[in-house]
Amino acid sequence: MARMSYSQAACAALARAMRSDPRVVALGEDVGRGGIFQQYKGLQQEFGARRVIDTPISEATILGAGCRVGNGAFVSHNVRVGPNSLIGHGSVIAGSCSLGSAVTVGPGVTVSDRIVIGDGARLTLGGTVTRDVPAYGHVSGNFAIDHRRYKRFIESIR
Repeated sequence: MARMSYSQAACAALARAMRSDPRVVALGEDVGRGGIFQQYKGLQQEFGARRVIDTPISEATILGAGCRVGNGAFVSHNVRVGPNSLIGHGSVIAGSCSLGSAVTVGPGVTVSDRIVIGDGARLTLGGTVTRDVPAYGHVSGNFAIDHRRYKRFIESIR
């Protein structure tokens, strides 16, 4: 076995995972430039800027295990995201929000600051969420309202 430093082993393991699965991405402060100590040098050249992404750090933001974050999504400061949640492409989660487990935030959704989203909730395409969403709630539209209420409203104006 080759003798290598911790940072060399981390880079080698990440590169191996990225070669074996095209869905693996690397996100982090200065990762695209090789890392603060150049420990990830060459990754962006090999895998491209779409898979090796520089992100600002926000020390108070926590993403649970198994979270997936789409390209161009922005998760602000002091946000808590539960495990197995999905934040769609181009979505914006403003500061001090709390998202439960297995929450789905559709593409282009904007969540205002200090909002609480319950476990299993679904926020659909392009909605703007300005109020808390209960567990397993389904909201849509601008400004997002409960999906069942939205459907009743649409049916009433036909």
